[in-house]
Amino acid sequence: MRKIIYLYLLVTSAFAYAQQDTNYYKKYNNRLIVTFYSTQRYFEVGFKQKYFSDSLAKTSINFKSTAPETYGFGLAYDKISISYDYRTVMPDDNTLFKTGYNKVNSLVFNFGGNHWMLENSWRRFRGFYDNNTIQNFSGYDTTKPYFQNPSMQSSTIRSKFLIFSNYKRFAYKSAYGNMYRQLKSAATLLLAGNLYAQKLTSDTSAFIPSYLREYYGDIAHLNNVNTKGLSTCAGFAFNLVIFKRIFFNMTIALGPDFQWRTTKTFDGKQTQSMYTTFSADSRFALGFNNRNVFITFYSANDINELKSNFWEIKQKYFSGGVNIGYRFRVKEYKAIKNMKGQKLYKLI
Repeated sequence: MRKIIYLYLLVTSAFAYAQQDTNYYKKYNNRLIVTFYSTQRYFEVGFKQKYFSDSLAKTSINFKSTAPETYGFGLAYDKISISYDYRTVMPDDNTLFKTGYNKVNSLVFNFGGNHWMLENSWRRFRGFYDNNTIQNFSGYDTTKPYFQNPSMQSSTIRSKFLIFSNYKRFAYKSAYGNMYRQLKSAATLLLAGNLYAQKLTSDTSAFIPSYLREYYGDIAHLNNVNTKGLSTCAGFAFNLVIFKRIFFNMTIALGPDFQWRTTKTFDGKQTQSMYTTFSADSRFALGFNNRNVFITFYSANDINELKSNFWEIKQKYFSGGVNIGYRFRVKEYKAIKNMKGQKLYKLI
């Protein structure tokens, strides 16, 4: 732990005295940023057995939970931002018949400046369907629903720490959060760390459908996976800017993922294990960022894996949509001014 703290102090002190280059980006002080967004979210949980050869994916499962259209709002001021999904549009009758009802909830709270930031999120997906039913169910009638598990649920709490090397010229929050506005193109290296806890559960049945359990050995009756993880990633990001208003952002980070897992089955069997696997995080944004008004089209992808010698669970999270927002000028009250004057707050 001392080595980690020392490394962090060493990295941050290397940039401690760098000043913002106002030719490259502008920060909007004393502005309340109000954002409304429409987004699509989905979460995939893929099961793959390794007991038997299966090049055609006849025994693979691809559970999916989807919110085809969700509306939400966000508020941001200086170094603090929060967003919440307040409405999920009910899919049409044909989709409901095919996939069942999938319910998605999400809450995001971020804190930090342009040097580093801490992203905190909670998301829950309830109700999954097997998108690979047509392959793994012999004699499947395409007029029938996919295999569905309404009680299957994924709940994740995650804190992501990001630190940027070129924060003197690069503004990550010009593309995500819009507290800044990138005026000239710039790029940066970055370090990222994730600390998370995830529960994948099924109340009424095992994850694996009954017609495939013979292929899945000791996880055939699995219905609970509790994972605590820590990942460390390195990557890069850049903002490409045209006419000081139109921008494109790409952010990519890759690294090892250390997982401590507890698995449970309906017959009472419980196992605990620790694995090192792989984590990837990618984000893209394209938008228009003016003095007060901004519009952003974005996508975010997270991938991680749970592996053993005989099976594999691959998880994918996707979120994509459009943000429309406005920066309102607000008065800086004495309490806010005192908060900004604190030494700890200035270091962020």
